[in-house]
Amino acid sequence: MYLSRANKFLYVAVPRTASNTTQALLTSLVPPTGDDLVFKLYPKSPPYSKAELQHYHATPSLIIENNWMQPSDFDTYTSFGFVRDPIERWVSTFFLARSTGRLMSNKDNVELMQEILDGDITWPVAHEPIPTRVKKVLPGPVQFTWRRMLDFFHLRGKQVVDAYHWQDFREVVGDVTGQTVTDTEWVDLNRAGIPDEFRQPPEKWLSSAYALKLRERLRDDYDFYEKQKR
Repeated sequence: MYLSRANKFLYVAVPRTASNTTQALLTSLVPPTGDDLVFKLYPKSPPYSKAELQHYHATPSLIIENNWMQPSDFDTYTSFGFVRDPIERWVSTFFLARSTGRLMSNKDNVELMQEILDGDITWPVAHEPIPTRVKKVLPGPVQFTWRRMLDFFHLRGKQVVDAYHWQDFREVVGDVTGQTVTDTEWVDLNRAGIPDEFRQPPEKWLSSAYALKLRERLRDDYDFYEKQKR
């Protein structure tokens, strides 16, 4: 999250939407000064504390709760964030969790995904450390609730943050800062990457029943995502 009070803009860092790359670009073009508020993960490596993650991926609700802004500020600030195809985002989160050890399992990817969709495994914070007391008694992830994209753009049922497709982050950042973006350092916390087969539609790597369950789970995000035109 980058709240520039001097320049009256708010960048909301939606998980797995090139947020670290975007934030690094923003702070290089408009270095924070004075009362500006910046929470960042990069260049520190995982794991991160729960507070670090909550603040970096702050929603409008959390921003208001912490008195970093007032609700009326959304009327005068340029507030923006990025969206991503919800299934791509879900898959990206899964493999980030595997690469950081948050999904501690010797099961294959598909079997583990199915258990998550069945609710047999709670969804992990992809790069949060596992408490030692939990690690000793529980070989799986600690409880976590999947965070919808919707929550990063709405406050009390009203959209207060503009949403753009993540592929357009250079153009959007250029428009917000009034600067020309010519080069970008790409930041990806999942150095292991995503296997090619999981870049295909879920029907290619999940059974039809589980692919439908995944799409149903992400229905709200899809409804929102598909309204955001490029």
